[in-house]
Formats: sequence, structure tokens, C-alpha cells
Amino acid sequence: MIYFRFYAAFIWVLFFFFLFLPATSASGHIEIGASPESLDETEITADTRIGLALSGGGAKGFAHLGFIKVLEEIGMPIDYISGTSMGALVGGLYAMGYTSEQLQELATSLNWDDLFSDAIRRRHIPMEEKEWDSLYLVSLPIIGRSISLPSGVVAGHRIGLLLNQLTWRYPGPQNFLEFPIPFVCVATDLETGEPVVLSEGFPAEAIRASISIPTIFMPKTIDDRILVDGGVVRNLPVEEVLELGADIVLAVNVSDPLKSADELFNIIDIMDQTVSFQIVNSIRHSQTLADLNFEDSDITDDYGVLDFDEAEALIELGKALARSQIDELQELADQINEARGRPTSVPRMIEEPMRYYISDIRITGIESASEVNTMGRFMLQNGNILSKDDIQLGIENVYGSQFFSSITYRLIPDSDYENHDEAFVLELVAVERVQDMFRFGFYYDNYRRASLLLNTTFRNLFYASSVTRINFKLGEEPSLDLRFFNYLRSEYNNALALRANYSLHVIDEFNSEGVRTSTFNTNAVFLEGMFVPHMDNRAMVSVGLRQEFFNISTRVGEVVFPFASTSISQLIARFDYDSTNRVNFTQKGHLLNLEASQSVDILNTAVNFFQASASWQGYFELNDELVFLTGARLGTSTRSELPQHWRFRFGGYPDYPGFRIDEINSNNIRILQAGIRYEFLPGYYASFRSSMGSTERLDEFNFSRTPLRIGWGVGFGFDTRIAPIQAAIMGSQRNPIMIMYSVGIPF
Repeated sequence: MIYFRFYAAFIWVLFFFFLFLPATSASGHIEIGASPESLDETEITADTRIGLALSGGGAKGFAHLGFIKVLEEIGMPIDYISGTSMGALVGGLYAMGYTSEQLQELATSLNWDDLFSDAIRRRHIPMEEKEWDSLYLVSLPIIGRSISLPSGVVAGHRIGLLLNQLTWRYPGPQNFLEFPIPFVCVATDLETGEPVVLSEGFPAEAIRASISIPTIFMPKTIDDRILVDGGVVRNLPVEEVLELGADIVLAVNVSDPLKSADELFNIIDIMDQTVSFQIVNSIRHSQTLADLNFEDSDITDDYGVLDFDEAEALIELGKALARSQIDELQELADQINEARGRPTSVPRMIEEPMRYYISDIRITGIESASEVNTMGRFMLQNGNILSKDDIQLGIENVYGSQFFSSITYRLIPDSDYENHDEAFVLELVAVERVQDMFRFGFYYDNYRRASLLLNTTFRNLFYASSVTRINFKLGEEPSLDLRFFNYLRSEYNNALALRANYSLHVIDEFNSEGVRTSTFNTNAVFLEGMFVPHMDNRAMVSVGLRQEFFNISTRVGEVVFPFASTSISQLIARFDYDSTNRVNFTQKGHLLNLEASQSVDILNTAVNFFQASASWQGYFELNDELVFLTGARLGTSTRSELPQHWRFRFGGYPDYPGFRIDEINSNNIRILQAGIRYEFLPGYYASFRSSMGSTERLDEFNFSRTPLRIGWGVGFGFDTRIAPIQAAIMGSQRNPIMIMYSVGIPF
């Protein structure tokens, strides 16, 4: 799957081209009341049935909610509902018993940007994977021996789970015609191009199929048919509601009109217009079958399919659309209610069971991953009464492993279970992620210049639930990194980690006045084997052995190194903790790293030393815009002479403003940091940071010998969704004014 972190830009462009490209109609205003047979000639009896056909249209489908609200107010009975795409979502939920008020609350409170993204929430990402979170700009699947394109930008995991929650009170396969209001929705068979009417099955899956926007959402497979958005062939499903038995059809079309010649500016506009002709013809045909057609240019022309933040305005326009012919609608409602001898009652949501008894848990769709580890991550057991929130939390933990592109669930009645009045089998429906991926990332700053990171990730290559990564960094400091991480089958929180790495580091040395005196290269190769006795989504403990070979050579200046070329064997123990909510412009959480290493004489180790370090960063959210930043770092070494690349180094914004990157180095360090960041516009940040530190041993406080180094920085940042952009003005005692700017996340 291509996953652009800037989905809010790229996905929306494709959005415009498709769902809502299938959501197009004839331009202009269609007169309400235009119909194949005048309503005046229709005999109203107690058996007369009203059908409501709701079109697709993206965010403009919110107008359906306002339209339905007015029908409720005038007592108009709705006997059948058909819907396509957004019309399927609105119509389906209303048919199940949601009130118009409940649906309006959903429309205005949901984070729609989040729903159209499959980004994993950081709190559900295992510690081993957090290092790579947000690092890559683009990910492409490797199929066979070649890099390929995905079947959709978004797998639909997040919106699939939302539909599971919204249809929670309808467990098991359902006959949609038995809903409080009989309902059908329309999808398109991707193989044949035929409309597929969905009237039974799992409601969440049917609606998900109807909204599967081509190229945006991956298709949904139901009964071995690959289904996409119904708007491709039937964006206004009048025929379907007639087939249910409707005598009078109210057809509401909120889709985009065709563009005029002076609106065709670019290739996207032209492609949109070309594909729309067929869809327009389908809509026009459907409108000839309806008795009352509703369409308003205030909706179709003035709002876009992506205007999800305009829900309230669109709902009001939907009300206005119905009220524009309120007299005709009221007369029809009164005639029907009089013929039936009773006023129309609005269906209400039945009492929702908060929990279900789960007699068994099983998972489908696993071919390569380990079922044992997957169920271990789910962490829920059968024989318990579970809520939808319990199940969703377990699924998010599984999804966070990144072995799956989407996971939803089914509740299937267990008629054979005799120990409980009503029991269900919980079936997790998993879609495995494409096993092999090619990714790349980019970073630039005005000190190290540009770097490009190329990555290939192989999942389940050697063992089930294993991850193999190859990272190749291009730039001034190139590196090649090979990693193998295998989740042990016996316990989901144990693992074996192997690593081989080559890197070139360019290290500058500065005098006390901040003047560079020399530059040297460190070429290092190391092999590392670690056992992970404990790991979860926040913490990881690892212990192991590391063997390093290195060579140091001078590029600028004349420097004599005590250890210019040798090897080191080390025993290493690490503890990592990460509870931050995101990588870029973190709002809350903590980062903690503890590490200790002791050299051992295995392969003629030339340097014997012990080293320990601790670093912590804390983010405290004071309000929605203001974050307090703080941190500390300690490091100590038992030997006075160390290989240059093993000395502690600090400097650079934002970690230690006022100094160049790695300008200060020592065998021992202690640092305190504090700052504040303010989001003055959405995605735009201003910050102030200060740091102070010394290179004394931890048990000494003689600042006259090694003065306290204090730095400050004022920074500005912009979260572009593609990559963060940051710039800072900073200074210190020896560097009065410095400027640093960067694009991307350093790697």
C-alpha cells in the first residue's frame, strides 16, 4: 500500500477524482415534481408505500440528514430506503433505528480526516516498530520481484472498525429488509461492472463495500465478488427502491454537476469530466423513474465532496431542500397518514446491548503471520462478556503490529453453545499486509545537507511473525543497516533481534571558542545479537552482545588518536520507554532510554571500559495549543581515553540549541532542558527552548574547570503532512547567533 503521510493532500486529490467522481450528475437545477407520472394521478391508499433513494456525494451527503429531519417533522412515512456510497451510510444507519439527531451528532463530531487514514495510533505500535514510525514518506508494495502500485491508498481499517461499532446492535448476518425500515445499498462488481444490490449479510461489510471509492479504498470482497463504490454504475438507486415495493419514490441527489468549459483547468478536471458522462446518464435515467426529484445547486455547486468540516451547513441546506416544496410534501404525508388511519411514527434505536457473551474467538485471513502471536496481541479470551470497546482495543493492538492492512470483526450467533442464554463467536477478519515493502525517506538540514533513506522490509520472510529490514542511507554520512527481528512463538512479548551495520560518521572537533579545528571520519562495522525478554507497546528490555570493528582517519587538521583502528566486544543492556502520542511536534508523553555497556575480551578487545547513559524527554500538554517541554541527559564512562565515536556528543536544535550539531563532546555529560511550544495556527508552531549542561563527572560539580554551557533557541515549525519543516534562531556564550533549518525527520 502506498502510504503518503500527507494523505490529507494526496488522498483528497484522488478523493475528488473518484467518490465522488462517481457522485456526479447533470448540471443545473431539476424541478421538484418532475416525474414520469403526476402525483395528482396517483391514488393514495393505506397500502401506498414511500421509498427514499439517497445518492452518493461525499461530504455533501450530510444534506440527506437535514432532508430526513424535515420528513420526520411533517410526518412523512419512509417505508423503504436505498442508498449508494454516502447515501448508503446515512440511509443504512437511519434504517437500523438511529435517529436524525444521533446521526447529526455523528456527522459533526467525527474526525473524518482520521477515518480516511489507516495511520496506526502510536500508542498501539509495538516498541520495536516505533523507531520507524513516520520516518518514510512513501511506501510501495513489492509483488514478485518488482515494485508495484497498490489497489487502494487506504485499506479502510479505521472506517471498517467504525462501521463495526455503529452496527454493534445487529450482530450476525442480517436480512436488511427486516430492519425497522427495509434497506438496500448498491455496490459495483469490479470484475463485471454490474451493480450489486446488497440486502443481506453483515451490515458493516455491505456499507463498507458501497463506499469503497476506486483507487482510494481497497475493494471489499463479499461472497467472492470484488466490490467497489456503487456510484460507479448506480449513484442514485431509484430502481432498487422500486424493486423493494415503493409506489412513490423521493430521490435526493447531492452529487457534483458536470463542469462547464471554463471550469476544465487541468488533466484531473478533464479525466473527471470524461468518466462522469456515463455516471450522469445513469443518474438522469434514475431521475425519470422517481416521482419527486430533489436537487439544489446551493449544495451541488457551492460545496465539495471533501467538505466534511461543513457538516452543520450541509445539514441545514438539506432541510432547506425539503422545505422548498414543503406544501407538496406535507400534502402527500397527510394523505398517506389519513389513508393509513394513524400518524407516522419515527423508528427509534432499540436498546443497545452493551456487551455480548463470547463463546469462542477465531481469526480468518492469516496465511503468513503467526496466529499464536496474533491472538496473544489481541489479549482477550473466550468465555468472557465483551463490549465493543474491549474488542476494538484488542484489534488496535493487533493492527499495531503492522502485519495486517486491516482488521475488522464479525459476531456470529453460536447456536450450539448451551451454557449461556445468548452466545456469539467473535471472528476477526484480517487482511494481511503485502509482505514486502519498499520505502524511502528524506531529510535535510543546513549542517549535514541532504540524506535519502531507502528501505526494504520483508515480513514473515524466514519465520512467521518475523521482520527483516534493509536500510541504505545516502548522503554525507552513508550507512547500510541489516536487521532481523523475530517474535518468539511461545510469547508475544519476547523476541530475538539480530543486526549488522556499516556506517561512516563525519565528526568535527571544536576549540573552546567554537572554531572547528579538525574533521575526521569514523568507519565502523558492528554485529549485534539481542534477546528481548519483555516488550509491549510502551517499553522494551533487551540484553545481548555487540562486536565492533572501526577505523578513524583524519580529513582536516592533524590529530593523533589513541585508538585509530581496533575492535571492541561489549555486553549491552537497554531499557526503552515511549508513551509519546506522535513523532512530529509531540504533544504529550515521555521518552526514556537507559543503556549500559561493558567491554569484554572476546576478539582481542583493545579498549576496556564501562559506559552508562540515561536520557529523558517529557511533553506536558497544558492546553490544546500549549506544550511544556523538558528533558535531561546523563552519561558516564570509566576510562579517560575512549574511541572518538564513543564519546558523548551534543549540540544542535532542538536537542541542544546554541551549538552546532555534536559541537560538544566528552566522556561524561549532564544536561537539563526546558522549553515551551505554542500552536498559533493549525499545524504552525512557535517554540522557545533552553539547555544547560556540563562535561564534568557525575560526582563532581567544579564548573570553574568545565564551565556550564547554556544555550537558547527560538524556533518555528510547520507540519506539512509530508514532512515537518523547522527553523530556529539560537545562541550561546560562544556562539552569539546561529541559524538552523531542517526538512523531515533525522535518521
